[in-house]
Amino acid sequence: VNDFNIEGRYPDFKYVFYKKATKEFAEKYLTRMKEFYECTRRLI
Repeated sequence: VNDFNIEGRYPDFKYVFYKKATKEFAEKYLTRMKEFYECTRRLI
């Protein structure tokens, strides 16, 4: 289970993730996802 797989039945973990999910956190993961997408797209 990673930070993105938290279900509503874990309110404590959900709150911790909410506090961690800053703009910088989101931008970091968005950049990584875009890089992964571009790399994968080039392989097709």
